[in-house]
Amino acid sequence: MSDDEPSSSLPELFSFTVTNLNDPPTITMLSPDPQTTAEDTLSGQVLFRVTDIDNPPCELVLSSTTTDAALLATRTFQPNGACVAAGNNANRYITVLPGLNQYGNGQTITVTVSDGALTASFTFTMNVAPVNDAPTITNIADRTVDEDASPAPTVAFAIADVDIADVPNCAAVAIGQTNASLASIAITGSGGICTATFTVPANASGTTTVTFTTTDTGGLSASDAFAFNVAPLNDPPTITAIADTSTAEDTVTPQIAFTVTDIDGPLVDPACGLVLSSSTSDATLFPPSGRNFQPAGSCTAVGDSATRWITVLPGTDLFGTGSTITVTVDDGTASASTTFTLDVTPVAGLLGAVAERLSTQADPTLITPDAGLADIGLSDAGVPASGLSDASATDRTVGASTKAAGQVARSANCSTSPTPSSTTPKLAWIATSL
Repeated sequence: MSDDEPSSSLPELFSFTVTNLNDPPTITMLSPDPQTTAEDTLSGQVLFRVTDIDNPPCELVLSSTTTDAALLATRTFQPNGACVAAGNNANRYITVLPGLNQYGNGQTITVTVSDGALTASFTFTMNVAPVNDAPTITNIADRTVDEDASPAPTVAFAIADVDIADVPNCAAVAIGQTNASLASIAITGSGGICTATFTVPANASGTTTVTFTTTDTGGLSASDAFAFNVAPLNDPPTITAIADTSTAEDTVTPQIAFTVTDIDGPLVDPACGLVLSSSTSDATLFPPSGRNFQPAGSCTAVGDSATRWITVLPGTDLFGTGSTITVTVDDGTASASTTFTLDVTPVAGLLGAVAERLSTQADPTLITPDAGLADIGLSDAGVPASGLSDASATDRTVGASTKAAGQVARSANCSTSPTPSSTTPKLAWIATSL
């Protein structure tokens, strides 16, 4: 082959290399923007699609950020972290749970997809609508106080409401009781720190269940119930004063009235709760057997026997002034007493009447038959043979004196009285005993 002859053409081989470059993934929001959910409520699914020309969807990583982490607190992707058995997992969604009791508008969430080198994102707005929250009230423990406690017992508690519009108001707390007669209750306080003051009537005791209720402007409420107990204390009985009085020797007094009361129980005799007793400054003048109460020993058929009486019989032939009697009422634990003075005046007997007659005679040593025996309850009837003697039919000897018939001498020495006969006038017998 010469150079002048045409040559045949041969292919020329060469290599062409296309360098692999990473392409960014893509992410597209499929749900409308903005999104809305309610306070304390999980949002609906916010849909989006991820793709990557270089990588399968299951190798892509999702993340999110927000402009308000307190409000849009919990953000969760589905599916998340691994491929599912079927499908290519290109379609994804995100749900959002707001922070507890948080609400607000205009905050955003940015969702980002990464293939490990490059990323893509989209941003949407999530609004959280407020929901009325019920108020709260602290748990109040049962409370027990003594009857007639001073100062007035109090109970502290707190109310609150997370809703800004609902400002806690102690004065607006409603009060309920199962036994409203046991105590009146007033509530004061500010800023939700409240104090309940219990005013219990004097001598009252018992139990009431108290319920405090706070209600917000939306009509939601919270309540707490507790027992308020007033433990009874024994109150002493009472007894009215008894005026000073008097009676005659050997004479029982009229009924002396007084009144007993006991706010804790019946106003009646020992079997019914109250016991009466008496004491005296002179037990000889006023022996126990002579001091008696009425009514005594049992309850009466009607009423509580608040009115009582005492009668007193002095000792036989005894009299005197200034002695006292104390009447005591006892409920078994406590007692009350009243004291009065009872004077006993002497009563003049036959001897006293004779002595009075003697003091009016011209000769006080003599009593003549015309002295008026009937005036002093005497007669000339015979007396038993004791203490006097009959000196003669016309003259009678009394002591050392001899008097004419019809006259009787008062002896200065009664021990020398003669022995009487069965016909000795009674006047002479009495006179010689003076």
